[in-house]
Amino acid sequence: MKSSNKNIKLSLLAIVVFSLTVWFTLGAVLERANGAGNLVGESPALDDDYVGTETCAACHEAQFKSFEGTKHGKLHTVSSWKGKVVGCETCHGPGKAHVEGGGDKTKIRSFKGLNAKAISETCLGCHAGKENHNNFRRGEHWRNNIGCTDCHTAHGPDPGNFKSGSATFVGDVAAQKPGQATRAMLRSNEPQLCMSCHTETKAQFTKP
Repeated sequence: MKSSNKNIKLSLLAIVVFSLTVWFTLGAVLERANGAGNLVGESPALDDDYVGTETCAACHEAQFKSFEGTKHGKLHTVSSWKGKVVGCETCHGPGKAHVEGGGDKTKIRSFKGLNAKAISETCLGCHAGKENHNNFRRGEHWRNNIGCTDCHTAHGPDPGNFKSGSATFVGDVAAQKPGQATRAMLRSNEPQLCMSCHTETKAQFTKP
């Protein structure tokens, strides 16, 4: 009887050890599949196809300067992102072939040729989990082919858009909240950005 109980315990222990081994192995594989790498400027540990943001900055200096001050550009300082791909290659994919091809645009993920839904799916690869992001696929913007980058910009907003000097600025009630465009990485200040499509709402903002 004692021998039988001992065999059962050993079998259960073996099953637990095997399950844990499979769990950690699958975790490592999935992390690599999701683009795991190292921090900006370092050689990625899991995939030699990643070259790091500093390599990108050598040619794309203007984009890098506007990008580095954004939330995306500071992900390498966030502990929960340690060991993951951050910077340009998070969205544009590994850059080794692009660099070795002398800047061949077909060797890197470009968003210019993608439709709104494909672009949004790229963003939702990271921006998922919160209710407002998960519900985006159910919303009117999605159904009308309005994607994330129609309102947001991963490279950072142009500071010149923060203060509106156009006729769309309808009064103090519609004034831009300080820093809102920066925090939300908007293409322009709010609510002028919204009114650029929703023109029917402009009159509402003139009311006291």
